[in-house]
Parts: sequence; structure tokens; C-alpha cells
Amino acid sequence: MIPALFGTAVHQVLEQNAPILESDIESEYSVSEQFGNNTLSGRIDLLNLKELVIEDYKTCSANKVMKQDFQDWYMQGMEYAYLVYLIKGVISKTLKFYALMKDWSKIKSATSTNYPASPIYVWKYNIKDSDYDFIERYIKEKLSLLEQY
Repeated sequence: MIPALFGTAVHQVLEQNAPILESDIESEYSVSEQFGNNTLSGRIDLLNLKELVIEDYKTCSANKVMKQDFQDWYMQGMEYAYLVYLIKGVISKTLKFYALMKDWSKIKSATSTNYPASPIYVWKYNIKDSDYDFIERYIKEKLSLLEQY
């Protein structure tokens, strides 16, 4: 439970201190859509409708950043983007995830070429039209399996 507790604490601090200066940015934006008997839902940390960006805060290990292992973030972000499209008719253009590494080491950063330079890493992904096609198929296939079993 420690990683979940750490992640929840970081989220709470960031949410309380995130400056929402523009009316086009929504914090903790809930998305939910019914698909037959199933509901797909989530909560987007920051939805920037002006720049069409979905932003999320993450805690992770330095190893995740070193391996550039962001497939789970891509899937989560694309599910959010798809739901935003269904709910608001807005096509998001970018996913931007802010990673706070819980095990980052200043010494390792100074001595290793592959190690992250900072305890904060920003993963950014420019969404392509084909990503929307992919996530729609993926969601429908997963929901179909839920119905089947």
C-alpha cells in the first residue's frame, strides 16, 4: 500500500497547489461514458481545452524513466482523450504526464549517462488520428470480452 499512499499524497498536494489561471483549464475533470452495460470512467488531473492537452501527475521509479516504459501511460491518456472526444466533441492533441521519481538519486544522476538528470520527468506524446482509431477498437474489444465472460 505504500506506493499507492505515496501517489495519493503527491496527487493531493499537486491538486491543491496547481494554479488554474485560465477558464479553459479544468482540474480533476471526471469523464464517464456508458457502453452497453459497462461504464468507462476516469479523472483527468488537468484538461487544457485551450491547448487541447490532457495532463496527468504520476509517481514512478527512476527505472521506468530509464527504460522509457510508458505504454500504460499512453493507454490511460488515450482512454481519457477518447472519453473527452465522446463527451465534449473535442479532439485532444497532446498527452503530457509529469513523473515524480520516488527513488531518484543525485549521485546516480551525476555518475550515470542513462540516469534521469532531474527527479521530475515530463513525458509528452503528440496524438495522431490513428491513435483514436486504435483506442476505440481496444475499448470495444475489452468491453466485448467483459460482456462475453
